[in-house]
Order: sequence, then C-alpha cells, then structure tokens
Amino acid sequence: MTKDGLMAKVAMRQHGLITHSQAVAAGMSDRMIDVRLASGRWIRKRRGVYAVAGAPETARQAVLAACLATGGIASHLTAALLWGLLLPEPTEIHIVGPRRRIDGVRSHQTSTLEAADRARLGAIELTSVARTFVDCALVVPAERLGPVVDDALRRRLVTLSALRACHERIDTGPGRRPTVALRAVLSSRQPGYQPGDSPPEAGLLQLFTDHGLPAPVLGHRVEVGRHRYRIDVSWPEAKLGLEYDSWEFHRTFTAFHRDRHRTRRLVAAGWTLLPVTSQTDLVELVGEVTSLFRFFWRGSTA
Repeated sequence: MTKDGLMAKVAMRQHGLITHSQAVAAGMSDRMIDVRLASGRWIRKRRGVYAVAGAPETARQAVLAACLATGGIASHLTAALLWGLLLPEPTEIHIVGPRRRIDGVRSHQTSTLEAADRARLGAIELTSVARTFVDCALVVPAERLGPVVDDALRRRLVTLSALRACHERIDTGPGRRPTVALRAVLSSRQPGYQPGDSPPEAGLLQLFTDHGLPAPVLGHRVEVGRHRYRIDVSWPEAKLGLEYDSWEFHRTFTAFHRDRHRTRRLVAAGWTLLPVTSQTDLVELVGEVTSLFRFFWRGSTA
C-alpha cells in the first residue's frame, strides 16, 4: 500500500484527520508533508494535525483535532455532547489534560482522573459517562441534570452504582467544589431505582466501533422545518441513521402514523434511515452500514 493509501486509511478512522507523527511513522518526510499542504491535498487544522481535502468538517472532527493537538481527552459539556446527553451545548471545546492554550479550547487540569474515568468513542478519547456527569454537575442545576441521568440509565450508558462511585470519589476531592446538583439527583435515586426501558443504543455503538467504523453519535438532534427530531444512533456527516423500532412502543395507531410522518420528513431532508429491531441480524446490519458509509466517504473525497 502506498504512503497516501496508508494515510487515507488512518483518516477514515479519525474523521478525516492525520497527525504529523502518524505521517512520519508511515514513512513521510517533512518535505512530503509540506508538499501535500501546499497543494491543498491536506489542510492544516491544528498544529501537527491535518485533514484530508474533502473530508467533512464536523463537530467531532473539531473535537478530535483539539485532542490530538493537545494530548488531552474530551470532557465536561463537550463529552456530554458526544455521549448524546441533552445538556447545554458547549460554547468551546472542553478537554482535560496538559495545559495548552489554543483557540476555541478550554483546558481543564485534574489530579483525580483514573482509568475508570476514561472511555473511547471510535477515535475520540473522552471522559466516561459517569465522570462527565460529575464534571457537568458543577454548571448544570439538579432539575435539568436529573432527567438526563434517567435518560442515560434507560439507554444503559451508565449505571447508578458507577455514577455513585465516581461521584463519591470526586465530590470532595482535592481542588474540587462539591457537586451539589448531582448529590441531589443521586439522593432521590437509591439502589433499585428504575427509570424505565429504552433501546440498547450503547450496545449498537460498541458493535460498530468493534468493526472499525467511525463511532456513531447518540441522540443526534435534527430540525426539519418546524419539526425537531432525535435520531437514536447516527453518523450526521453522512446523514445516515439507525432507528430502533420496538413493537411495545410503536404498536398504537397514533405512534404508527407519527413515526411514518417523521421518517418521510427526514428522508426528504436527505437522511438514510435503517430500521433496527430485536430480530435484526447484526452481521447484516454491520455490512449494510459499512457499504453505505464507504459510499459516502468516496463521494466526499472525490
């Protein structure tokens, strides 16, 4: 495989991004890198981080570029957005790690980050859902945090025991303000608390990342005219989404027609939606998503 072929393979897994060190490891010299930048085949995103021309500019690409440039991991409201948690959207990219001053990035330092606090969504390393809730509890009130915790429990992104353990370890740790909001949320959700059931989105996410596909976004919000929808699992840059259909929640007359109106509007807006049920063959699903995503990637880099 050529050097450019190796770099294209790396870029596909990293939201179109390549680092200087990865290029050098593939056998490229600084001169070869400069030639690609000068010709426009690569575009400089951050110091030592480049994008392949034609790769979609997405929020996840911007987050990963900041992480690669600083050596940090996504955290706080940025991590919440990546996990699909319905908290306030960040006005800048939040990372935790080495102190680096770069535009549009807020760097947090901590002495309490442990292995259990780290997770990965495809190429992006970020704080775990439990740690993300603890960090966001410093800026989000309990009345907004509680329903989002319930949503994460339903989607099996976190367990109450993991959230409680993380909170207890960090709540009064060195250099931290007490996370009063999360303390209030946990006090009303004792062991045995059940927020209800929801589609196994976290399992689907792991399935795709295990097969080398870019990590999908959970709970992506889409506006179509005056309508606002939430897509269970999606790749927004490709306008490709999965919708988990459950007979239990979609069997009424109203739900049947509402879901068809929703699908029609999203398809008309350019989305490709694949229905998923408890009987879906996951091997077939991975193959279908892989084919669609590769088709999109070829078109975006043509």
